[in-house]
Amino acid sequence: MIKLFSLVFIGGGLGSVARYGIARLLAQFSTSVFPLTTFGVNILGSLLIGLFLAIPAVADRNSYLCLLTVGFCGGFTTFSTFSWENFSLLKQGDVFLFFVYALLSMAFCLLATWGGYAIGKQL
Repeated sequence: MIKLFSLVFIGGGLGSVARYGIARLLAQFSTSVFPLTTFGVNILGSLLIGLFLAIPAVADRNSYLCLLTVGFCGGFTTFSTFSWENFSLLKQGDVFLFFVYALLSMAFCLLATWGGYAIGKQL
């Protein structure tokens, strides 16, 4: 158990550092109001989690997944997990649940962000 937590910790740290580095790099080339760095990182993270989960022949799959998907992709962007879960729903043919999950997640997360911001402004 300690090994898996350590792998998530290491992967998460590396993912966070990678996100920060890419954001700093892209910020030098973008003057757009559009959040290009987050957009790019979310797309790259979604690509990576799909790639990591598609590779079946790994000796210690549980450790591999903890390090790269939960850890690295989780630290890099939680959007990658959201994207994978939605993809999985579509792959299973559950289009209705896909739309419900995607729309409710976006709506409730935006509401939660607004609520947290409103609470924070009161402190």
